Amino acid sequence: MSLAAAMGTLALATSAQAAVLTNTQTSLVFENNVYSPEIFEIAGRKRMLTGGWLTNSIAAAGRDQIYISDYNGGQWTTPTAIRWTNSGYVDGEIAGYQINDPTVVQVPNSSELYMYYTGNPAGNMDFTRHVVGFAKSTDNGGTWTDFGFTLQAPGGVWSPTAVVEGNKIFVYYHGGSAGIPLYRQELALDGITELTPRSLVTTPSAISNLDISIINPMSEGGNLINRNQYVLLANSADLHQILRYTSLDGINFNVDPLDNTAVLIEGGPNYVVTPHVEYLSQGELLEYNVYFGFDSTLQIVNGTPAPLNFDSIQNWTFQQTRPVPEPSSFILLALTAPLLLLIRKRKI
Repeated sequence: MSLAAAMGTLALATSAQAAVLTNTQTSLVFENNVYSPEIFEIAGRKRMLTGGWLTNSIAAAGRDQIYISDYNGGQWTTPTAIRWTNSGYVDGEIAGYQINDPTVVQVPNSSELYMYYTGNPAGNMDFTRHVVGFAKSTDNGGTWTDFGFTLQAPGGVWSPTAVVEGNKIFVYYHGGSAGIPLYRQELALDGITELTPRSLVTTPSAISNLDISIINPMSEGGNLINRNQYVLLANSADLHQILRYTSLDGINFNVDPLDNTAVLIEGGPNYVVTPHVEYLSQGELLEYNVYFGFDSTLQIVNGTPAPLNFDSIQNWTFQQTRPVPEPSSFILLALTAPLLLLIRKRKI
């Protein structure tokens, strides 16, 4: 099936969402198998990290790599392997491991970038052996210094996604045991020091390939009218859907009260994986891009379709209205008290 033909099977469930699909775009097309997009902006540059096998020769060697692209002139440049500063490192690779699932945060009040990524012992698909690595960049992502696998736990650690809130970094990741548990690890701003034991995160259904973001609260007339909201995008267990859940505490996620379903993108027979959100507007009109890997090949392995060739990164744009909450009781009291006092004076 061609990419153009396959695109017609998507977006079947978006009409059930409070979010409205307004645009679809193919960001990148690959020779082989690349996914896990991660968008970040720094120093006026918009950049994308991805992971996988960029070419057939890399795929034949079984070497997962991490790549970087730039957004120039309305399109993304051809991905190239990220450059390491570490002596003896091959760009885009970690010796003895397949690496993927990059996630990036910027350190508050600094130009320093942190990257977390999955490390899989080469040739081993045992998720209980997966670990998460950590790297830094001081030149806007031009080069990276690797600090090794800093997040490890019994049962495995994989598919990290990181956010900064205040003076903490929250790294969410999957465990490799049955049921694909989801955890949140609280770190100091050095990106490594663990501040508390990890917390188990709950969702209404089994998910994988998660992406966590935080929607800023809205204010009106200088007054805060709602709280930070954590947003989780992830795959359904069969990799054919992208789901959206929200939370106020970052631990317990559910279908957003404004949504009729958790399904944001329906892939039909195609695989739609590793979503990542980029916010365009966070006012009363919430507008965002969702980037994801798309497999239109429908390869059959032992009689079963298998996600083996994510040949493009898609970018879909959504809009959603965030209603302004009704004034709280103390605000109503403040507004009505003078009127009540006037009525009482008139009675006297």
